[in-house]
Amino acid sequence: MKNADSSMSDSHLQATIGFKARQIVDSVSAKLNSFDIEAPTSVAQDEAFDVTLKVNGYFDASQTLLPLEEGEVYYGLFELGTTTNLVRNVGGTLIKVEGLAPVEVPVNTAPTVANPLIDVETQLTEAGSVAFSADLTGVFADAENDALTYSVSGLDTLSIDGMTLAGTLTQAGTFEVVVTASDAEYSVSSTFTLTVAAAPVVLPPVVAPDNSSGGGAMGIGWLLIMLAAAVRQRGAVRFK
Repeated sequence: MKNADSSMSDSHLQATIGFKARQIVDSVSAKLNSFDIEAPTSVAQDEAFDVTLKVNGYFDASQTLLPLEEGEVYYGLFELGTTTNLVRNVGGTLIKVEGLAPVEVPVNTAPTVANPLIDVETQLTEAGSVAFSADLTGVFADAENDALTYSVSGLDTLSIDGMTLAGTLTQAGTFEVVVTASDAEYSVSSTFTLTVAAAPVVLPPVVAPDNSSGGGAMGIGWLLIMLAAAVRQRGAVRFK
């Protein structure tokens, strides 16, 4: 049996909840022992409070746990006391529990990866950056068609807007990017490798010589003529 209790003080009443029951159908003794109680841990004097009971079944005379039967009526005694064993009982009331038809509770399953993200290679431009985007449509699936929320980790410059993963890459390297889809209860991830090559090296342009400025072939010709004139002035060259 589960109890909810609180501390005893001059201005507070310990609320110990005992729930004892007897199935009166066919005069078979039954104790509703399989249940959960939601109640405040303490209440002030004369303060009203709510208690929620979730009955899952009952123990029969042989202490066998049985489910509540549809259409059957069960009665329980709700007791309030100042001690956990209800020795100092301060009141009680009769509770009627009726077995209803079973209700199928939908089971939520985790979303799945329908089409894993593939690895991507790109390169920074000469300006040192490159735009990146990927469509997430069809990557994840959910059997219950729950609305999914998405998040990304592994690279701070990436974010998700709607079904698009996008961002501006400014750093060369290899990054493991993790995209996660969640249905608020379960989540699943798809990981891909994003390889970003460094920007290409740009060489300075080669400047062709300007022949009209005295350099190049014409400049060398004038230099030879001047050299010949200087030789004539100093005399003929003699070879031994």
